[in-house]
Amino acid sequence: MGARIAVLPGSFDPITVGHVDIAKRALKLFDRLLVVVADNQFKTYLFTWEERVRLCRETFKGEKRITVLRGEGLTAEFAKEHKASVLVRGLRSSLDFEFEKKMADVNKFVAPGVDTVFLLADPRYSFVSSSSVKAMWENGVDIAGLVPPAVLEALKAKANKKPSA
Repeated sequence: MGARIAVLPGSFDPITVGHVDIAKRALKLFDRLLVVVADNQFKTYLFTWEERVRLCRETFKGEKRITVLRGEGLTAEFAKEHKASVLVRGLRSSLDFEFEKKMADVNKFVAPGVDTVFLLADPRYSFVSSSSVKAMWENGVDIAGLVPPAVLEALKAKANKKPSA
């Protein structure tokens, strides 16, 4: 039997401690984890695709069983192409479940051999999302405990590059 490979997809704009927690917990269940940084043409991002990939790589640089990749197209197809049998998704609330269940059904239709595993968010991080982190940051809230150090530095760099009003 080969290595058990799982995919953790997301836009990671930016990656948060909640994402990191899900990834580390997934490593307890799988031999390798592919963190796939996706891009959605209908979303507006703070960080470019390249920046998001770089921040994820910096975040996981010490973990040899995690590979960060840029993902295009359908996640289920990506998983099949990379010999992964599982998609890992984190759930913060029942609202997440409703959305993720529909996505899992679509993925199962696209790639019948790929299952989805849901991991419940650690209660300490159940309120943490990329959107909430960005909103807090933009309003001057200290988010140091909510994002990896590389993200905090990248946010500070972006703030320093903004033209003053």
